[in-house]
Amino acid sequence: MKKRFLILAILPFLGCVNQNSSKVDKSKQIEEFKALSVDKSEQIKESKLLSAAEIIKQDISKDSLRIVRLKHEENEIKELNKRGIIGVWLCDYSGYESIITMYKKNSHYSTEVEFTKSRMKTKTEKLKKKGDKLFIVGSKVKEYYSIQLNGNLEMGDKQGLLFIASDIMPGSKIKKLPKLDISKVIGKDIFFIAGNYSKSFPKTIEGTNSKVWIVYYEDINIVFNVDKLTKKIISAVNGK
Repeated sequence: MKKRFLILAILPFLGCVNQNSSKVDKSKQIEEFKALSVDKSEQIKESKLLSAAEIIKQDISKDSLRIVRLKHEENEIKELNKRGIIGVWLCDYSGYESIITMYKKNSHYSTEVEFTKSRMKTKTEKLKKKGDKLFIVGSKVKEYYSIQLNGNLEMGDKQGLLFIASDIMPGSKIKKLPKLDISKVIGKDIFFIAGNYSKSFPKTIEGTNSKVWIVYYEDINIVFNVDKLTKKIISAVNGK
């Protein structure tokens, strides 16, 4: 009986000790968690600072490279200008793929056409300026060049536009045209549309008569019905 009483007397004490011990352990865990949270917060701050510093470093590096590139382009342009070169263009018109370089020396204009895919020899053309066009001297079909406001080079003849060559002078960016919408070409000059969007030769197809020219451009896969007199597009359909 005494032993039972002693055990019953000790049990509440042990329970209090365990409870107090549990509270102490929990308190320590909370403190440790807080300490870890602070450390983690500091680590995050340091990481953000390092990231920001790295971004700034990268931006400075990019700016430095851009300045070097611009300086290099500026020097290239100066060197080209010393040689009398006022423009360089890339032509990818089928059968006439070439690099066209235009010179101006003592108010005299000329071009050098270096063919990139055919075996044709590089040719030099003398030009005569009339208004905003530079006509090729001796051309029976009155071929001409015209530098557009965006820097690209237009080449045409007495019938109209033949092709557009892309400006590739140092620092220039090739400008892409929006996708051709055939619903918006009615009434437009066929040579303007073809010159801007097609790189292939026109193929006259069945149905052409004295008034209407039916022409197919293979690379853009469009058939145009064209008024022969005005060269304006009457209608256009996808596919041959």
